[in-house]
Amino acid sequence: MAEQTWLKYGALLIVGLLVGWGLTATLTEPEQVEVEVIKEVPVEVAVVTEVEVEKIVEVETIVEVPAVLEFSSFLDDALDYVLDEIQDDYNTCGGDEYDDDEISIRNVKDDWKIEVDDEDEYVITGEVRAKYKDEDKCYRWFEFEVEYDDDDVDVEVDA
Repeated sequence: MAEQTWLKYGALLIVGLLVGWGLTATLTEPEQVEVEVIKEVPVEVAVVTEVEVEKIVEVETIVEVPAVLEFSSFLDDALDYVLDEIQDDYNTCGGDEYDDDEISIRNVKDDWKIEVDDEDEYVITGEVRAKYKDEDKCYRWFEFEVEYDDDDVDVEVDA
């Protein structure tokens, strides 16, 4: 009996392998695909550009600055005007009022600049920090613009 069982199982195994092989062969059969071949051919194209140069001219721009204009002394003069404006119009800090001798310029930001035009007019702009002296020190930043125009000075200070 055991021998017949082995034979049945062996026969079933062989039949299963044959059926599996047959199905696999029909399902995985390669498909024929039509392929179109495109050949790339390099092409050289010449581009011609015509440029006419008549004359190259170097231009040098010189702005004459008044002889009085030495930058460090100019900034010092402008800061004197700015300090006067702060003492006149911005004498309060932190809710307290200060006398002129209690207000000073603490520092100037490094990005201050002088703009000079061709008519000997110039403008100095920048930012300063004012110090208000008291037991408790108070500081405020101000933007300033000092404009010099034919011996006339115009000062603007904004907090």
